[in-house]
Amino acid sequence: MRQRLPLENRNEPIIFRSEVMKVSDLRKMRDRAPFRAFKLHLTNGETLPVRHPEHLSMPGGGGTELFVVWVGPDWNLVDAGQVARVSLLNSKGHQSKS
Repeated sequence: MRQRLPLENRNEPIIFRSEVMKVSDLRKMRDRAPFRAFKLHLTNGETLPVRHPEHLSMPGGGGTELFVVWVGPDWNLVDAGQVARVSLLNSKGHQSKS
């Protein structure tokens, strides 16, 4: 069973966890209004910050669980199954504190 926290505007940190991350879950984070920067925590221990909605790109429609994250000069091709969790960043680009 998947556990989801509501994706709503809140001041406290949100950590989104699920058994299997879906591109549609990431699309919801990217398309929130107003946008809140977040960090993808990958299963290999790497983290990828998403500081602007245009830094996360995914194909329209369904059928794939691949997406692209822009970090600095590099684009990173990621499979949604590699995302262990997502956490919000504060306005200075650092992880929100509990």
